[in-house]
Amino acid sequence: MPKPKSDYDWLKGHLGSILEIGDICKKIKPDISNEYGSQTALKLCAFKYYIEVYTMILKNDLLRRIGCNGKAFIDVFAGTGLSKISDDGTVAAGSMPIAMNCHWKGKEKEEPFDHYYGIEIEDKYHEALSERSLTFTTPNKLTLINGDSDVVIDQIIDDIKRKKYHYLAIVDYGSLEGFSWRNMKKLLDYNHGDIMITILLNAKRLVGTINSPITEPSVKEKNLKRLNDIFSSDVIQNSYDANGELDPEMVLKNYYKLIKKHRSNTVEIRIKSDKGYTNMLLYATKETGGGTGYIGAVKDLQKRLDKIDGNLVESVLNELKRGQKSLTDWFKP
Repeated sequence: MPKPKSDYDWLKGHLGSILEIGDICKKIKPDISNEYGSQTALKLCAFKYYIEVYTMILKNDLLRRIGCNGKAFIDVFAGTGLSKISDDGTVAAGSMPIAMNCHWKGKEKEEPFDHYYGIEIEDKYHEALSERSLTFTTPNKLTLINGDSDVVIDQIIDDIKRKKYHYLAIVDYGSLEGFSWRNMKKLLDYNHGDIMITILLNAKRLVGTINSPITEPSVKEKNLKRLNDIFSSDVIQNSYDANGELDPEMVLKNYYKLIKKHRSNTVEIRIKSDKGYTNMLLYATKETGGGTGYIGAVKDLQKRLDKIDGNLVESVLNELKRGQKSLTDWFKP
């Protein structure tokens, strides 16, 4: 058996590929990107790792056995397809271009998915993502909707049901709004699919405003509605402590339990930056028959990411940059 890769080499392999795809994407509308931080680089590596596992395991013979005709990728908050991940302008591919390039065992001519669906509400982001996506796939395999995810998700669910696709969906909450529990449940209720959900742990600040005695009642009411919309009213109602305060860790714990009711094989992963844990990633699958390939791979990912923090990400990034132009370089005469 080959020796397991070190955390450094594992990260370098995945991140190097993501930066290379990002280099291609930034040639199109280089002034338009999503701006995040180094912890986003680690989250993108987690997405890439699992997309590769998913496409490798879910082959055509298995799809036929479970009554599906193909695989679909769904990005509920698709963004621009390009993420600025450091202060010097270093960019990485977003989740949609990553999904289009996750070839396994060197089968570059074999499309990872039969169809790609994405939703982006910002006009200029949608336009940039459309042009970037068509670098990697053909128009007949791409459905990018310029709209509100909470409003248009039914179009996508209806289409994957009609075409009998098995799906992998990414719901990457930049903030606690834009995709309600009501619609998350619709995705979960269609059993032929896996979901990766990420929630920024600074959402705890939102809970803090509800507990604070100095928060205006109108603000408390607005923030409580946001929490009820995303996590469900049942989760929120059951997340108050003995003192009558909303417990942020209990909210996350109860949300995990709620997802687990719909997908018994659900794994929670915490992603770290140099300042501690910053993201909660929930991976939820319904095993497609005989074996635990998916869950075993995700638990391996869980162990790996628990040892990696922002300092290691920065170290790998410094090695990989190798002169990668910053976004501002593209505008120099």
